[in-house]
Order: sequence, then structure tokens, then C-alpha cells
Amino acid sequence: MKTYKKLYPRICAWETLEIAYRHARKGKRRAYLPERMTFADVDVYDGHRLQAGNVVEGPALVERIDTTIFVTRVFVAGIDAHGSCRLARREGQA
Repeated sequence: MKTYKKLYPRICAWETLEIAYRHARKGKRRAYLPERMTFADVDVYDGHRLQAGNVVEGPALVERIDTTIFVTRVFVAGIDAHGSCRLARREGQA
């Protein structure tokens, strides 16, 4: 699996984190966290409101009309120029 090392610093800038949080965050929902083997409240984002360059750090859910993307704690989800959600492994995570 690719880790997109060059993508991580670009999508994790504070400004993009803030934009994603304010404009696309819908609230929280319980989801199963496999690394903890339990359920917990995670942030939920409207995937259609996320813009190119926005980032969502896991654990989180990104909801779109045709799919729901679960982002675990070892990944970040970045929205590219085409509106696609690209997952990148956080640096230092195995």
C-alpha cells in the first residue's frame, strides 16, 4: 500500500484541518474501532462539503451519498483536486 509521504504534510496544514472541521463536520456517531476492539463516538463529516485540500484525521466517518468511508486512527483522508478521497497513512504508523 502506498503511504503518499509527500501528500501528508500538504494535507495536514492547520488551515485545512480547520476548514474541514468547520464546514463539513456533521457531529458524532458511534462506530466500531477495530484497533481498540470496542465502539466509540467518532466525528462524522459530510463528504460532499469537503473541498480540495481538506483533511480529516481518523478515527472518523466521511459520508457521501453513495458510500461511507471509515478513516482509522492510523490514516488521514485528504480530498484531491477531483473531489476524490485519498487515504494516507500517518507518518510513524505501522
